[in-house]
Amino acid sequence: MGTASTPPALLPNDDSALDAQDTADDEPDTIAMKGTGSKSQRLPVRAKIEFTAIISEEAADPEKAGDFGITRFAKPTYKTRTIAREKGVFQVKATLASDIKIKVRAKHGPDGQTDIESDSDPAITRANYSMIVFDFTPYHGSNKPPCTHFWARDLTLKHERFHAGEDEAFAKQGTEDVQKQLNHVKKLDEETLQTMLDNTPDFVLGVVNVNMGDAGETRAYDDGIKSYQARADAIKAKGDSGTYPPPSPAQ
Repeated sequence: MGTASTPPALLPNDDSALDAQDTADDEPDTIAMKGTGSKSQRLPVRAKIEFTAIISEEAADPEKAGDFGITRFAKPTYKTRTIAREKGVFQVKATLASDIKIKVRAKHGPDGQTDIESDSDPAITRANYSMIVFDFTPYHGSNKPPCTHFWARDLTLKHERFHAGEDEAFAKQGTEDVQKQLNHVKKLDEETLQTMLDNTPDFVLGVVNVNMGDAGETRAYDDGIKSYQARADAIKAKGDSGTYPPPSPAQ
Protein backbone atom coordinates (compact mmCIF):
# COMPACT_ATOMS: atom_id res chain seq x y z
CA MET A 1 0.00 0.00 0.00
CA GLY A 2 0.97 3.61 -0.41
CA THR A 3 2.21 5.99 2.23
CA ALA A 4 -0.42 7.05 4.74
CA SER A 5 -2.01 10.42 4.07
CA THR A 6 -5.03 12.43 5.09
CA PRO A 7 -8.19 11.55 3.12
CA PRO A 8 -9.32 14.29 0.72
CA ALA A 9 -12.26 16.40 1.83
CA LEU A 10 -15.66 15.10 0.84
CA LEU A 11 -17.74 18.10 1.86
CA PRO A 12 -17.22 21.40 0.02
CA ASN A 13 -15.31 24.16 1.80
CA ASP A 14 -18.04 26.68 1.09
CA ASP A 15 -20.54 26.08 3.90
CA SER A 16 -23.15 28.15 2.07
CA ALA A 17 -23.62 25.25 -0.33
CA LEU A 18 -25.17 23.00 2.30
CA ASP A 19 -26.84 22.94 5.68
CA ALA A 20 -26.17 20.41 8.42
CA GLN A 21 -29.09 18.88 10.27
CA ASP A 22 -28.46 20.74 13.49
CA THR A 23 -28.49 24.25 11.92
CA ALA A 24 -30.77 24.09 8.90
CA ASP A 25 -34.33 25.34 8.79
CA ASP A 26 -37.07 22.94 7.83
CA GLU A 27 -38.25 24.28 4.48
CA PRO A 28 -36.41 23.56 1.21
CA ASP A 29 -35.38 26.64 -0.76
CA THR A 30 -33.90 27.33 -4.18
CA ILE A 31 -30.58 28.76 -5.32
CA ALA A 32 -29.05 29.38 -8.71
CA MET A 33 -26.70 26.60 -9.84
CA LYS A 34 -23.19 27.75 -10.72
CA GLY A 35 -22.73 28.55 -14.37
CA THR A 36 -26.42 28.28 -15.17
CA GLY A 37 -29.46 30.45 -15.03
CA SER A 38 -31.57 27.58 -13.75
CA LYS A 39 -32.84 27.05 -10.24
CA SER A 40 -32.03 24.02 -8.14
CA GLN A 41 -33.93 23.09 -5.01
CA ARG A 42 -31.99 22.45 -1.83
CA LEU A 43 -33.38 19.23 -0.45
CA PRO A 44 -32.59 16.65 2.22
CA VAL A 45 -30.53 13.65 1.12
CA ARG A 46 -31.23 9.97 1.64
CA ALA A 47 -28.19 8.05 0.45
CA LYS A 48 -27.50 4.34 0.10
CA ILE A 49 -23.95 3.74 -1.11
CA GLU A 50 -22.37 0.31 -1.22
CA PHE A 51 -18.86 -0.95 -1.91
CA THR A 52 -17.79 -4.18 -3.54
CA ALA A 53 -14.29 -5.55 -4.06
CA ILE A 54 -13.05 -7.73 -6.90
CA ILE A 55 -10.06 -9.66 -5.50
CA SER A 56 -7.74 -11.50 -7.87
CA GLU A 57 -4.58 -13.52 -7.30
CA GLU A 58 -1.66 -13.99 -9.66
CA ALA A 59 1.50 -16.09 -9.46
CA ALA A 60 3.87 -13.42 -10.72
CA ASP A 61 6.83 -11.30 -9.66
CA PRO A 62 5.90 -8.11 -7.80
CA GLU A 63 6.95 -4.75 -9.20
CA LYS A 64 9.63 -4.30 -6.52
CA ALA A 65 12.56 -6.66 -6.96
CA GLY A 66 12.90 -7.44 -3.24
CA ASP A 67 9.25 -8.26 -2.53
CA PHE A 68 7.89 -11.77 -2.03
CA GLY A 69 4.37 -10.53 -2.75
CA ILE A 70 2.32 -7.37 -3.07
CA THR A 71 -1.32 -6.32 -2.78
CA ARG A 72 -2.61 -3.35 -4.78
CA PHE A 73 -5.86 -1.53 -4.06
CA ALA A 74 -7.18 0.40 -7.06
CA LYS A 75 -9.09 3.66 -6.72
CA PRO A 76 -12.81 2.79 -6.67
CA THR A 77 -15.08 3.53 -9.61
CA TYR A 78 -18.86 3.67 -9.83
CA LYS A 79 -20.73 0.64 -11.09
CA THR A 80 -24.04 2.42 -10.54
CA ARG A 81 -24.90 5.99 -9.53
CA THR A 82 -28.31 7.61 -9.56
CA ILE A 83 -29.94 10.67 -8.02
CA ALA A 84 -33.72 10.96 -8.04
CA ARG A 85 -36.08 13.51 -6.51
CA GLU A 86 -38.71 11.58 -4.60
CA LYS A 87 -41.09 12.90 -1.96
CA GLY A 88 -39.11 16.06 -1.38
CA VAL A 89 -35.67 14.48 -0.99
CA PHE A 90 -32.70 13.54 -3.15
CA GLN A 91 -32.59 9.74 -3.22
CA VAL A 92 -29.00 8.64 -3.90
CA LYS A 93 -28.24 5.06 -4.83
CA ALA A 94 -24.72 4.08 -5.82
CA THR A 95 -22.32 1.16 -5.87
CA LEU A 96 -18.55 1.57 -5.85
CA ALA A 97 -16.19 -1.19 -6.95
CA SER A 98 -12.45 -1.62 -6.69
CA ASP A 99 -9.96 -4.16 -7.98
CA ILE A 100 -7.67 -5.61 -5.32
CA LYS A 101 -4.83 -7.48 -7.00
CA ILE A 102 -2.54 -9.89 -5.18
CA LYS A 103 0.78 -10.94 -6.70
CA VAL A 104 2.97 -13.60 -5.10
CA ARG A 105 6.06 -15.12 -6.69
CA ALA A 106 5.40 -18.45 -8.33
CA LYS A 107 8.32 -20.54 -7.06
CA HIS A 108 11.51 -18.91 -5.76
CA GLY A 109 11.86 -15.90 -3.50
CA PRO A 110 13.35 -12.61 -4.72
CA ASP A 111 16.89 -13.78 -3.89
CA GLY A 112 16.37 -17.36 -4.99
CA GLN A 113 14.91 -18.55 -1.66
CA THR A 114 13.60 -22.13 -1.73
CA ASP A 115 9.88 -22.57 -1.10
CA ILE A 116 9.05 -24.78 1.88
CA GLU A 117 5.34 -25.58 1.81
CA SER A 118 5.12 -27.78 4.91
CA ASP A 119 7.17 -29.73 7.46
CA SER A 120 7.06 -32.63 4.97
CA ASP A 121 8.52 -30.70 2.05
CA PRO A 122 11.01 -32.87 0.10
CA ALA A 123 13.52 -30.01 0.07
CA ILE A 124 14.10 -30.40 3.84
CA THR A 125 17.14 -32.45 4.84
CA ARG A 126 19.20 -33.19 7.96
CA ALA A 127 21.71 -30.63 6.73
CA ASN A 128 19.38 -27.69 6.14
CA TYR A 129 16.47 -28.09 8.54
CA SER A 130 18.03 -25.85 11.21
CA MET A 131 18.48 -23.05 8.67
CA ILE A 132 14.82 -23.40 7.67
CA VAL A 133 13.78 -23.22 11.31
CA PHE A 134 15.78 -20.00 11.68
CA ASP A 135 14.25 -18.50 8.54
CA PHE A 136 10.70 -19.28 9.70
CA THR A 137 11.10 -18.11 13.30
CA PRO A 138 9.68 -14.57 13.56
CA TYR A 139 11.95 -11.91 15.02
CA HIS A 140 10.90 -10.71 18.45
CA GLY A 141 9.52 -7.19 18.17
CA SER A 142 8.68 -7.18 14.46
CA ASN A 143 7.12 -10.68 14.16
CA LYS A 144 8.74 -10.84 10.72
CA PRO A 145 10.51 -14.08 9.76
CA PRO A 146 13.98 -13.62 8.18
CA CYS A 147 13.34 -15.81 5.08
CA THR A 148 16.97 -15.34 4.06
CA HIS A 149 17.44 -18.68 2.28
CA PHE A 150 13.97 -20.22 2.53
CA TRP A 151 10.42 -18.90 2.23
CA ALA A 152 6.84 -20.22 2.34
CA ARG A 153 4.71 -19.24 -0.63
CA ASP A 154 1.48 -20.37 1.02
CA LEU A 155 2.14 -18.25 4.12
CA THR A 156 3.12 -15.30 1.94
CA LEU A 157 -0.18 -15.66 0.11
CA LYS A 158 -1.96 -15.73 3.49
CA HIS A 159 -0.13 -12.50 4.40
CA GLU A 160 -1.24 -10.78 1.19
CA ARG A 161 -4.82 -12.01 1.59
CA PHE A 162 -4.80 -10.38 5.02
CA HIS A 163 -3.86 -7.08 3.33
CA ALA A 164 -6.63 -7.55 0.76
CA GLY A 165 -9.17 -8.19 3.50
CA GLU A 166 -8.16 -5.03 5.32
CA ASP A 167 -8.22 -3.01 2.08
CA GLU A 168 -11.79 -4.14 1.53
CA ALA A 169 -12.81 -3.47 5.14
CA PHE A 170 -11.36 0.06 5.19
CA ALA A 171 -12.92 0.82 1.80
CA LYS A 172 -16.31 -0.21 3.18
CA GLN A 173 -15.65 1.97 6.21
CA GLY A 174 -14.88 4.94 3.96
CA THR A 175 -18.01 4.30 1.92
CA GLU A 176 -20.11 4.17 5.09
CA ASP A 177 -18.53 7.47 6.20
CA VAL A 178 -19.63 9.07 2.94
CA GLN A 179 -23.15 7.74 3.35
CA LYS A 180 -23.34 9.08 6.91
CA GLN A 181 -22.06 12.50 5.86
CA LEU A 182 -24.59 12.76 3.05
CA ASN A 183 -27.45 11.65 5.27
CA HIS A 184 -26.38 14.15 7.94
CA VAL A 185 -26.86 17.06 5.54
CA LYS A 186 -30.34 18.54 5.97
CA LYS A 187 -30.45 20.09 2.51
CA LEU A 188 -28.21 20.95 -0.40
CA ASP A 189 -28.48 21.57 -4.12
CA GLU A 190 -27.96 18.90 -6.73
CA GLU A 191 -24.76 20.43 -8.11
CA THR A 192 -23.10 20.21 -4.69
CA LEU A 193 -24.42 16.68 -4.24
CA GLN A 194 -22.91 15.66 -7.58
CA THR A 195 -19.57 17.19 -6.54
CA MET A 196 -19.60 15.25 -3.30
CA LEU A 197 -20.27 12.03 -5.18
CA ASP A 198 -17.46 12.91 -7.60
CA ASN A 199 -15.14 13.24 -4.60
CA THR A 200 -16.18 9.95 -3.06
CA PRO A 201 -13.72 7.59 -4.86
CA ASP A 202 -10.75 9.73 -3.77
CA PHE A 203 -12.15 9.93 -0.25
CA VAL A 204 -12.48 6.13 0.00
CA LEU A 205 -8.98 5.63 -1.42
CA GLY A 206 -7.68 8.10 1.16
CA VAL A 207 -9.32 6.21 4.01
CA VAL A 208 -7.65 2.99 2.84
CA ASN A 209 -4.22 4.63 2.51
CA VAL A 210 -4.43 6.30 5.92
CA ASN A 211 -5.08 2.96 7.60
CA MET A 212 -2.52 0.87 5.73
CA GLY A 213 1.20 1.54 5.14
CA ASP A 214 3.54 0.48 7.97
CA ALA A 215 0.67 -0.12 10.39
CA GLY A 216 -1.01 -2.50 7.95
CA GLU A 217 2.27 -4.38 7.46
CA THR A 218 2.66 -4.78 11.23
CA ARG A 219 -0.89 -6.16 11.57
CA ALA A 220 -0.29 -8.63 8.74
CA TYR A 221 2.90 -9.97 10.34
CA ASP A 222 1.17 -10.16 13.72
CA ASP A 223 -1.57 -12.22 12.06
CA GLY A 224 0.98 -14.62 10.54
CA ILE A 225 3.24 -15.16 13.53
CA LYS A 226 1.47 -18.32 14.73
CA SER A 227 1.56 -19.92 11.27
CA TYR A 228 5.28 -19.30 10.81
CA GLN A 229 6.15 -20.37 14.34
CA ALA A 230 4.07 -23.53 14.00
CA ARG A 231 5.90 -24.50 10.81
CA ALA A 232 9.28 -23.75 12.37
CA ASP A 233 8.41 -25.81 15.46
CA ALA A 234 7.16 -28.76 13.39
CA ILE A 235 10.29 -28.78 11.25
CA LYS A 236 12.54 -28.54 14.32
CA ALA A 237 10.75 -31.43 16.02
CA LYS A 238 11.15 -33.67 13.00
CA GLY A 239 14.72 -32.58 12.41
CA ASP A 240 15.80 -33.10 16.01
CA SER A 241 14.30 -36.60 15.94
CA GLY A 242 16.27 -37.53 12.82
CA THR A 243 13.24 -37.78 10.55
CA TYR A 244 14.70 -35.96 7.57
CA PRO A 245 16.97 -37.70 5.06
CA PRO A 246 20.55 -36.68 4.40
CA PRO A 247 21.04 -34.36 1.46
CA SER A 248 21.33 -35.96 -1.93
CA PRO A 249 24.54 -35.47 -3.91
CA ALA A 250 22.72 -32.93 -6.08
CA GLN A 251 21.86 -30.84 -3.00
